[in-house]
Amino acid sequence: MDFRNVILILTSNLGSQYLVDQEMPFEERSEKAMQVVHQAFRPEFLNRLDDIIMFEPLSSEHLGQIVNLQIQGMGKRLADRRLTLDVTPAALGMAGLGRGTIRPSAPARCAAWYSVRSATVWRRASSQVPFTMATP
Repeated sequence: MDFRNVILILTSNLGSQYLVDQEMPFEERSEKAMQVVHQAFRPEFLNRLDDIIMFEPLSSEHLGQIVNLQIQGMGKRLADRRLTLDVTPAALGMAGLGRGTIRPSAPARCAAWYSVRSATVWRRASSQVPFTMATP
């Protein structure tokens, strides 16, 4: 196997507990996260990597954009079944409150999916007519 023309991307949450601490400057958070990385991996492995990139945690604005994209995708899937989805601004705010600190987009996506999926199954069981779901 020839890896001369390959870009290999590895991801990890190692040290992410430091990256989400907004009270420390980003440089200090990065240094602490790198200490965890160096404890977890052998130097032989780390020396083979060309670069290690640290990412800032998602902001509330970015998280809101992710939730909106997920809701739009859900709305399209429901439209295929002749169902509509109406989400209030209060419901969008609640989606952001349920996020985790390590992978903030995944819990919000799962919470939104589970809520709509549960309501869809419940409505489908109670009647076969299309419905509009408004979240309080």
